[in-house]
Amino acid sequence: MLGIPLQVRDIEEINKDQQCIYARRIGLDFIVPYVKQYMQLGRKLSDHQHILCAFAEESLAWWYFDGNLRLIDLTPQLVDILFSIPEQSQLDPYAEKVAELNHILPLNEQTIQSASMMDINVKLHHVRPAKALLFSCRPHHISDDVWRNLCQLRQDYIELYELRYQNQVFQEQVEEQEALNFAKTKFLSIIAHDLRAPFHGLLGFSEVLAKERDDLEEDSIQRISDYLYDTAQSTYDLLENLLNWAMAENGRFSCHPIQFKLKEITQIVIQVLNAVAMKKQIHLSQDIAEDVMVYADMHMLTSVIQNLVSNALKFSHIGKNARVHISARTNNGITYIEVHDQGLGMTQKQIDQLFQAHAVVSIKGTAGEKGTGLGLVLCKRFIDLNLGQITVQSKEGQGTTFCIELSSTPESWQKKSANIKT
Repeated sequence: MLGIPLQVRDIEEINKDQQCIYARRIGLDFIVPYVKQYMQLGRKLSDHQHILCAFAEESLAWWYFDGNLRLIDLTPQLVDILFSIPEQSQLDPYAEKVAELNHILPLNEQTIQSASMMDINVKLHHVRPAKALLFSCRPHHISDDVWRNLCQLRQDYIELYELRYQNQVFQEQVEEQEALNFAKTKFLSIIAHDLRAPFHGLLGFSEVLAKERDDLEEDSIQRISDYLYDTAQSTYDLLENLLNWAMAENGRFSCHPIQFKLKEITQIVIQVLNAVAMKKQIHLSQDIAEDVMVYADMHMLTSVIQNLVSNALKFSHIGKNARVHISARTNNGITYIEVHDQGLGMTQKQIDQLFQAHAVVSIKGTAGEKGTGLGLVLCKRFIDLNLGQITVQSKEGQGTTFCIELSSTPESWQKKSANIKT
């Protein structure tokens, strides 16, 4: 069977990504000079003029001759020929196959007069079987000693590759563990940040009961007790959700979006933080219709809104008709959420550094409240994971509005996800 001569290309003609792929198949990651050195050593040991190395299911094969490493098209016909010949030091019994190679390899009117075939089988699932054809356009015979040396070279090379691969896997595991430890630290920061605000309220009102009980009327005591109970219950529910989420994800930030009513979580946030608002005499309210839907990770969005509302309360003035308001609307598959306050506001420099992890700064609130400074960085991370956007509008002395944009339907989410992939 005759074939069309195959195209040979210099390694420089192949883009870097393809070079990496083919070099990894040969075995030494994407270090092309090292691949060349390996094939050059095999050629010297065998005293053959050429080495052609082909991996199954690839589109190109490596060809070393005249001191140069090149790539050649690996056609189905060439694959059939190479992989139908077993490992042999001399290919005399396969003269017909060798004759076919003469017709498809660009040998400049020369013909293969001697050849050997070696199997390269690395015991790793991701490495495909390979064949190494060593051949010359002159009579040549490989002695038994040379053949044994070639087999040993192959084995040394395979063991080297396997060691390198195992080392790479180990390095990846180390990096993964480091990332996991970092993520766990972040989780602790989330839990600490989300619990700090409601505990300020709990401590404040319990202090009133402890120190001023004799001066309080019975109905005031009952109202404070009711608020303490409601806040403690909501805080416990929040802690339970956070811990379940942390355990389920094993310290990883994984997003599991579902469609739900936004009001379900804003109501929880208001219940958790209402005691804080009352202590500072701030009116905490929401204007969210029952039919406003969000497609997002419920735990992440709860944490984001609680962080934003907690910050709004933290930087709002005590009394003076202060107000923190949550609002939302839906339009064309997108839900827009706003958390607005009339507090201290921010300078442009503060706004520019707001979501930068390296620029985290904790600023005391209007009542001396302390914080970790990590809340907004985590908010940005969670909104990004939910394929959304978070922006801020603020003027110093006039207040701040945080704006969140998220998908309201699974279809909108899928459209965003497809746009990111493309």
